[in-house]
Amino acid sequence: MSKAQHGWNQLTGFIEVYPPDTTFVNYLPWRVLTQNSDTSISYNINNVASNAPTFERMSNISDIKIEASFNTLTDTCEIKLPRFDKWIMKDDRNINNYSIYDPSAEEQNLAFEKGSVVRVFIGYDYEEKLMFHGYISEITPTAPIVIKCEDAMWKLKQKTVNKVYRPAIGEDEVRLEDFIHDVLDGTGVELGESVLTKEILFGKRVTFRNSTVARIMDDIKKRGLSVFVELGKLIIGRTYYESTLNPYVSSITNSNYKPPLINMEWNVPRGGSNLKVISMEAKTKMVTVQRNIGNSRVIQLNVCLDPNKREDVFVPAEISDSVNKGDNVAAVNLNDWLKAKYKISIDTTGYSQHTATMDPIKANGKAYAAEDSDFEKLVETMFDHGKDMYFKYFDNGLGGKVTVFGDYGLQPAQSIELFDPKNHEIIGEYLLTSVSTNWGFSGYRQTCTLGIKIKDSISYIGNLPAQDVFEGSSEFALQDEQNRTA
Repeated sequence: MSKAQHGWNQLTGFIEVYPPDTTFVNYLPWRVLTQNSDTSISYNINNVASNAPTFERMSNISDIKIEASFNTLTDTCEIKLPRFDKWIMKDDRNINNYSIYDPSAEEQNLAFEKGSVVRVFIGYDYEEKLMFHGYISEITPTAPIVIKCEDAMWKLKQKTVNKVYRPAIGEDEVRLEDFIHDVLDGTGVELGESVLTKEILFGKRVTFRNSTVARIMDDIKKRGLSVFVELGKLIIGRTYYESTLNPYVSSITNSNYKPPLINMEWNVPRGGSNLKVISMEAKTKMVTVQRNIGNSRVIQLNVCLDPNKREDVFVPAEISDSVNKGDNVAAVNLNDWLKAKYKISIDTTGYSQHTATMDPIKANGKAYAAEDSDFEKLVETMFDHGKDMYFKYFDNGLGGKVTVFGDYGLQPAQSIELFDPKNHEIIGEYLLTSVSTNWGFSGYRQTCTLGIKIKDSISYIGNLPAQDVFEGSSEFALQDEQNRTA
């Protein structure tokens, strides 16, 4: 077990189960992302405010497994309890839809059922953190009992939409703003404040036929957008690290945030590091940015790293225009224009490729010819998008996963700092794309998948400036980390 801040490292945890109609007024569940924040919560049950809602609290838990990521629509949690036959009952229709109940209760013996709200707290030495908030999607009458839960996306699977949406008055295309609030109405799921509802376009008409809201979110995701639930709210945006959409927490977005420091020798169990430094020397990867203009024109721009530079320098390598598809002279002239503008010529034959589709734009009668300033602005916008998307598709610097002890209660979309006195290439701040949490008889472990590298340096090791530690010996750094976590 790790040298945690908690002292004796006794594994502790419990779950709270609330009625299905419980909502949380000031929804701030993730303490790890809201450091030193007020954790008091108000509730509504049947739309009636309550400071002390009825709920069941259980601590006789065998195992908990949480899968959380913002690359997938739904975060899941699986809870295992010891099997007691008297706890299990079927519904009135004799269908295999099981509930768990308390036979000793006099007034209402049902403890919880499908749709009940679940909050999972786990940690060490009775200093638990809230690690999951969601809804029961299934109860299996096995031994042990398995309770399967999903995050707020489960609520979006319960509503079906049958409706056609057309552009608002004065607009030519349907925007996200025109339908998102309507489809979310009644689900209890709110839209994140940072979502640019007026800038995401969907064409002349949007039709939903017997589509659940979750299915609609999946269709939106297939358009190249990121769709996930974060901090209890629905996030929809171009990428998770774009400057206009900041649902994540890092020292870049919040100057008061201090990322957890993971020492590869003290916070990682033996065999828990599957990280590797990825060489980009070959630089044979590119993103093809595609954008529709009107209904019939498609422009594509290839974006890659300059193979002649040691540092990461992006260049636009090739451009194509479907209007000139049958005109070889025009196509050559367009690429000559690109080479003259950016002073670069790269042969991308054999490059691995990912396509990033941008929102379509209205033609508005514009020719978008290479000699026009509008065309230059269009290409610059596509170039910037290709640079933003590049590291979403291709690892840079450090890739893979690292398993850590449960000291920090990590969540996706937050950053961590890695420190390894024996491998300075690892040192830096990274954004976590997904976290797999396992808590139970085998201990408390979190397997983290690293996303983009935010910084190549770290600020502190314990309470000491990192620069001061690096000027000393690696033994000094290890001793300081040991004292900090003891």
